[in-house]
Amino acid sequence: MPKILENLFYGNFLDLYPDPILIVTRKNFIIKYINIESEIFFGKSKSYLLEKDLDLLFGKNSYLVSGLKKVVKEIGLFSIKDVNVKFNKQIEVICVVNDAFEENVLISIKKESKKPYQQDLDYNFKILDETFSILSHEVNNPISSIQVASQLIEKNISPDDKELITIIKNECQRISNLIKSLSMTNSKNFIISKTNQNIHEILRYALINIKMKSSGMKIIEDFDPSLPNISFDRDLIIQVFENLFLNAYESSQLNNFSYLKVTTKFIFGQTMMIPNLKKNFRQNLISIIVEDNGKGIDEKIKEKIFFPFFSTKEKGSGIGLFLVKKIINEHQGDVIVKSENNLTKFIIKLPI
Repeated sequence: MPKILENLFYGNFLDLYPDPILIVTRKNFIIKYINIESEIFFGKSKSYLLEKDLDLLFGKNSYLVSGLKKVVKEIGLFSIKDVNVKFNKQIEVICVVNDAFEENVLISIKKESKKPYQQDLDYNFKILDETFSILSHEVNNPISSIQVASQLIEKNISPDDKELITIIKNECQRISNLIKSLSMTNSKNFIISKTNQNIHEILRYALINIKMKSSGMKIIEDFDPSLPNISFDRDLIIQVFENLFLNAYESSQLNNFSYLKVTTKFIFGQTMMIPNLKKNFRQNLISIIVEDNGKGIDEKIKEKIFFPFFSTKEKGSGIGLFLVKKIINEHQGDVIVKSENNLTKFIIKLPI
């Protein structure tokens, strides 16, 4: 610890500071100090976080951590903007690397304001893991018993009553399928296995089902052939785009003007600046835009579509887009939706 922080007065002073502050070791980013605002911001206690790796808060593949590794050998003030943290919080991080701090780095977090709906969505992400875990256990067991009992009853009833048994079995299966969908959103089930992949191969694979279904919908591929491979979980990312493509197909009017367009491009993303050293480090991104001219999304519900169980479909479970959002978040990416005059765009950004 720096000597200045060993003094109780300065420790109390930093605890009164309105922004989260952390101090980590310069060599391996072990947390040595956090103030009270950090405890509130990350939702974890000081006693839990001290001596833990910074990866615990920002993820093993965090742009912040990888950026710190590049600059800790320098001396100066570092500003890292648009850093993603857990539950899709967007922050700006100020890092101070100075000989006065000996072998440590001071990190100050500037919180960005978020819309109320985003706060609600973050809250949903936090509580749903435990809720779905309990539901899966408590509901699956009685449903299994009902299914077994209905199979036994079916053997000893008249043909006229078999229709009722069929209804019972079908409804039990429908509940089981819903519970299975819920369990997929549990973070404990998100064992991400990343490999370097070509995003265009994944997109074309996910488009196969739509191309087989579609007779009145034009499929347009506007791909940037210069994009590099990026690291992601193949199965999860396929699931993301299969969901988005299916939604576009189901909202389509299926006439001579209907289309589904998929665009990829390279964009510049988060920038880390070192003013006194005049150096910049940039986190580049890949953008995938899924566009259709179907029914569009009403402005009144646009901010709710990523909420779990929210669906405008008669038989929709409301899990698909929630799962899309969660998978992209787990890949340190971002997804937004724009819809105007029946033109809908889902814009996904993934880090390179």
